[in-house]
Amino acid sequence: MKRIFDIIICSIGLALLAPLMLILALLIMLDSRGGPLFLQPRAGLAGKPFLIYKFRTMVPRSEEHTSELQSRQVTS
Repeated sequence: MKRIFDIIICSIGLALLAPLMLILALLIMLDSRGGPLFLQPRAGLAGKPFLIYKFRTMVPRSEEHTSELQSRQVTS
């Protein structure tokens, strides 16, 4: 019963958020070159890797600049 409830609620949420996600994807594509989605590997249950899709909200090739940005980080 819980599984059915979860599927129904997630389906409704996805249907309601789909227009907003489409607008966000279009704004990202208008702002910069490249696709609006970013694919990143993550560690899941028991360390098993999986891929996650995220909206691209960072500068292009940001992973190449990680060490430079960490050296600039302000500590409080």
